[in-house]
Amino acid sequence: MREADQKFPKFSPPSPFQLEATGDRAKPSATFLHQRTISGVKTFNYGKNLNILSFYLKHFCKTLLCLPEPMKQTCLSRFLLLLASLLALGSGSAMAFSTVVIDPGHGGADLGAADSYVYEKHINLDVARRLERSLKEAGFKTIMTRSRDEFIALSERSSMANRQRNAIFVSVHFNSSYRTAALGIETFYRSSNSEKLAQAVQRELIKNTRATDRGVKTANFAVLRETKHPSVLVEGGFVSNKEERSAMCDPIYRQVVADSIARAVVQFSR
Repeated sequence: MREADQKFPKFSPPSPFQLEATGDRAKPSATFLHQRTISGVKTFNYGKNLNILSFYLKHFCKTLLCLPEPMKQTCLSRFLLLLASLLALGSGSAMAFSTVVIDPGHGGADLGAADSYVYEKHINLDVARRLERSLKEAGFKTIMTRSRDEFIALSERSSMANRQRNAIFVSVHFNSSYRTAALGIETFYRSSNSEKLAQAVQRELIKNTRATDRGVKTANFAVLRETKHPSVLVEGGFVSNKEERSAMCDPIYRQVVADSIARAVVQFSR
């Protein structure tokens, strides 16, 4: 962490304006931001081709009104997430867990769902990284079962979770079907102690993405069966569906998915 980053408090609200630049081609317009509005800037690097600039604003509400849709909805969602986490931490009640194990599905030679050069393994990892950042900002310790494009056996994913105390497990996936018209989001769980978490995750995802609700379901997936902590597996849309595939290629949509899961985690911790 650079010295310039250390001046920001742990619970500083995330930027209502995030610039995601791929390579050198992005030429953003940020004319509504000026010196009286910005209190600081942080950068996040996710590899040689992706950088995020986060502007910390002095007047959140005034600036929010200037933002285009759907950026305004994304920023407001992140602000409410942090507000909810602060209220939960300040209520004086101890959280039932302090660690969230985040599991980006597939990886390496295991592409997961694939269509039109869109690979599930990449979408999973990107959403998981966003989820990790949101949860850290909300005060949780996070463990990633993989933080790069590599293959991790299902048994090792569960073992990593089981080595943690007072933890929950969230596996991030996107769906696929031979029926290209299939669409929507669904959340899976196996044990009864995971049902409320699954319901919270599904509720937040549907509310914030407005996707088709495929419901909360039980499943005997290995990572759910072998993990002793409350655990869920999220299917955030269909790579095989043209409209949903287009949505998941949008970084704003992926941020909404990540923040929706994070808000559900905060709710479950109360």
